[in-house]
Amino acid sequence: MQKDNEFLITLGKHLLSKLRKCRNGSLVIPPAMIG
Repeated sequence: MQKDNEFLITLGKHLLSKLRKCRNGSLVIPPAMIG
């Protein structure tokens, strides 16, 4: 459970950094990435 939480936090930070980089353009998130 702890490892899953750490993975989700890392994934969230990674996605946030991607969002910041792609803020000016359109960012498309594949459905598989959600949930």
